[in-house]
Amino acid sequence: MTTSKACCPDASVLVRFLISGEPGSAIATLWEGWLEAGYSLIAPTLIFYEVNNVLHQYVRHGQLTSHEAEAAFQLSFNLNIVTMMDVNLHQRALQMAQMLQLPATYDAHYLALAERMGAEFWTLDGKLVNKVNSQLSWVNLWQG
Repeated sequence: MTTSKACCPDASVLVRFLISGEPGSAIATLWEGWLEAGYSLIAPTLIFYEVNNVLHQYVRHGQLTSHEAEAAFQLSFNLNIVTMMDVNLHQRALQMAQMLQLPATYDAHYLALAERMGAEFWTLDGKLVNKVNSQLSWVNLWQG
């Protein structure tokens, strides 16, 4: 495991920032705090697939216009999130999903990357945090 000053937000945190991240909002304050503290933002490449799908669902359900979703998705690429994906990450995600008894490997990819990079992992998924926090001290629930 590499020890670095890194933060690994999952797609739920990124979508919240994209949708509700106006200056002064709680999520913007969290995001700006990471940047001001010198954290690198990292994520598995999967993050952009998940964000794209969530934005599409928001459009389908009338919560965003197509234009708003497209603008939010474009913004996601301007946030200097370093994405990573390789066979070892997939293998570790599979191991972690089994070890932690997760229903799928999606979340495990974020966990595997955070573990590898010595990063804090942040999510809005309380069920995930409750399931893994006794084994993974670097998993954080954002409740802003």
